[in-house]
Amino acid sequence: MARSKDHSNAQVKQNANRNPNPNAKALVLTGSLRAPEGALAAILAALPEHIQRTRQEPGCLWFDVRQRAAEPQVFDVSEGFISHAAFTAHQNRIRGTAWEAATREAEREYSLWPKT
Repeated sequence: MARSKDHSNAQVKQNANRNPNPNAKALVLTGSLRAPEGALAAILAALPEHIQRTRQEPGCLWFDVRQRAAEPQVFDVSEGFISHAAFTAHQNRIRGTAWEAATREAEREYSLWPKT
């Protein structure tokens, strides 16, 4: 089972320094992704690169994806971005990636704050 590393407070503080506008509202996404039948292996293969590349994005405050031990087809997701624009840039970056292809049919249950 693949698990991502926890985001540490040090990483969050380091990434918070990336924000050129400290008054901008951060965007936080939490929820889960359920792998469709037959897609789990592709998702697990694409996940490490997806995590690494996302955490390197200038607007990423944190990014954590954890596979549930009791339900291995379900992944809990927590993401923080410095702004809605940074989140949109993230969404644009994943287009055409192995992650997008692997999760295209995945069931997602996400909440966003602040509401957009």
